[in-house]
Formats: sequence, structure tokens, C-alpha cells
Amino acid sequence: MAHAFGAVMDNPGLIAACVVGDGEAETAPLAAAWHSNKFLNPITDGAVLPILHLNGFKLSNPTLFSRISHEETEMFFKGCGW
Repeated sequence: MAHAFGAVMDNPGLIAACVVGDGEAETAPLAAAWHSNKFLNPITDGAVLPILHLNGFKLSNPTLFSRISHEETEMFFKGCGW
């Protein structure tokens, strides 16, 4: 997701779609990246469209996003500004 945000900065006509696996979404860099939208200026920057691929799998056990309700997932992303 960091690459998507870097691509849209100072590029107001660009929309970068970024597919994120739910297992990867729980890693520290991506957990922090959900707040990167706060650095974008809607006048001078483009937009990032994150797509969460919610398949429920990672190496060791089910993901956090697969264990919570859709409503709680929606509230999480609304809280992050999405």
C-alpha cells in the first residue's frame, strides 16, 4: 500500500487500486498504512482504492479480519478514514 500512496502523491488524476490480502493486512507496516490516507491532499494528490482480499487464510491460523463481523470490519475502516 505504501507504493500506491507514493504513486498518487502529486498526481491528482491518478487512482491507484491496491489489492491487500487479509493476512498481510495484519502486519505492522500495513496496519500503519491504513492511516496513510490522512497524508493525501485532495487538491494536489490522487486517490488510493484499497481492496481487501478477505479469504481468511494466513500461514498459522485464521486472520483477525475473518474472525470479526462485517459490521466491525466496516467500523474499523471508517475509523481509519475510509
